[in-house]
Parts: sequence; structure tokens; C-alpha cells
Amino acid sequence: MKTSGIRFPAMCMASALVAVTLIHVVPAHSYLLLGGASGGKFSADKWPTLPVTVQISTNIAPGAKLVGGTHFETVIQNSLATWNQAPNFQSPLGAATLDTLTAAQNGINLICFCSSNPGFSANDGTLAVTVTTTSGTQIIGANIFFNPQPSGLCFATDTSVTACPTASDTVQDLQTVATHEIGHFIGLDHSALARAVMFPFAPDRETHLSWDDVAGASLIYPKSAPDVATGGISGAVTLNGSSVFGAHVYANSTTGSNPFSGFPNIRKTPVGILTDMSGAYTIAGLPPDKYEVIAEPLDGPADNSNFDWASDFGQGAVKTNFTTRWH
Repeated sequence: MKTSGIRFPAMCMASALVAVTLIHVVPAHSYLLLGGASGGKFSADKWPTLPVTVQISTNIAPGAKLVGGTHFETVIQNSLATWNQAPNFQSPLGAATLDTLTAAQNGINLICFCSSNPGFSANDGTLAVTVTTTSGTQIIGANIFFNPQPSGLCFATDTSVTACPTASDTVQDLQTVATHEIGHFIGLDHSALARAVMFPFAPDRETHLSWDDVAGASLIYPKSAPDVATGGISGAVTLNGSSVFGAHVYANSTTGSNPFSGFPNIRKTPVGILTDMSGAYTIAGLPPDKYEVIAEPLDGPADNSNFDWASDFGQGAVKTNFTTRWH
């Protein structure tokens, strides 16, 4: 069982390709995926049978700090649609139905604002959690729980909400959090890119997926005929001849080109990955363009504590004893 959530808020690098106009296609992992490593090789968790049925509870917990004229279930349907409409992504998500459950049940993939059952702490800043159950690398069940009484904020179901009933609370857009949690539901871990929906700390509002989010989702569940051709950039990060594990390496476009322009709800951003035990990386899901490749330590605002990467490889932490470099 894995639990993922979102919160309020001298080196040399050898790269196979640095600035490219057409990139090579490779089977590898980018952004970060839920899964585990064996023998130094990472395997992603994914739903084995599609589509995955989802149930949305309309039973809202008493005293929930939920404000706005839009129903909770409508917000969730909008977040599901955000992922379902992503380019290159064969969504595993089936049609969502409504129920009145107040707790998780075996055989049901539940999304609810119904209880504090996962054990939310009043002061830890957690907005929601996704609990996935796996068998090997197969996801066999998942539930999303929203914190009904988050400390210091209220959830807004639409943009008409400009203030919380408690004056000292700040407004947090519910769809932003829901879109992040559905990313966990399909098998994505957190991203180290601050502009990604899967970044571990929530902005006030961001409901459009980034290139990084799309790259991760389409890697796990690729369309047989992609909407936009993509490839990857591979290389390795070393420090004084030794491999650097867990360096955050990302490719940033150096042009104004936008191959995803036919999908107006997709934001142009860098696409990133953490290096493996050998210091190697492959940033997959990149559309044809010219890129600058940047390597940086995972030392904040997101850090080792926000990711499963080190534990996936049986390590205590990623390496951060280097400074940012780019090529």
C-alpha cells in the first residue's frame, strides 16, 4: 500500500544530446512514477485492466471546509476530464459514478470528502491523500481522500470564492488539488518541477497539465497512435568521476515553439527526471524542439522527503552535494 499526497504550501554532466531538433525514442521513465526498483532497474506501477471504474461520494463530512456553488462531484468530474483529454495519453479512467459512501470499501475505487479516516493531522498541511494498493507492479485499488478540515484554509469549488468563512483562512482551489491526486491515482509520483501539477506543494490554482505531467502519464499509458511525436534525451550525471544518484535533471525548451499548441489546456514547461543509481537519466516524452539540459540538487523547495525515489532504490536519501549545472 502506498500513500501519496499534496501539501499547502563542482560537477560534470555527460549528456547524449544537449540541443536537438529531433530526439531519439527510448523506453525509459521520466517525471516520477510510482513503483519500485530491483537490481537497479525501476518498474512503474500501473493499472493492468482498463478502464478503471471510479466512484465519487456525494456524502460530505460534517463541518467540512468546502465553499462555493459548484458541487464536489462536478469538480472531480472536471479533474478527471483534464487527464482524460491529455495528448498521447490512453487514459485508464472509466466513467465515474456517484454514491454515498463514508469510508473505503474493498473492490471500490473511491474519491471522497467524506471523512478524516486516513488520519489527517490538524497541523501537517496535508490537503488530500491517495492510497494505492498494489500486487507486484499492478495497481489493484486506489482511494482519494480530501482533508475535510485542513488547517488555515478552506477549499473553493469554483472561482467565485474569494474568501473563506473563517477570515484567517486562505482559499485553496479544490480542482487544483483533485487534479494532482488523480495523477497519483493513475500511478504518478511527485514531480520536482515547480510548474507541474504533480509538484508536492499546491499553488492557489492550477488546473492545466504541464508538459511534464503529460510526459509521465503518456509513458505509463501511451496511445498506440500518439497525437504528437515525442522522443527523449539521455545522459549521466557524475561528480569527480562518481555517479550522482537522485540529481534532478530537466530539459527546458530554448525556443518559442509549442508542438502541443493544438491542446490549449496543456502548459509548456520543462520535463524532468531524477537520476538512477548509476547517475543515468532519460527524459522521455519530449516533443521535437531545442533544449537546454539542467542538473540540480533536490534540496528545496521539494526535497528527498517529498519523493519515494531513494526508498525505491533502497537508499536513505538522494545526493545533494553538488551545485546546479547546465549544458
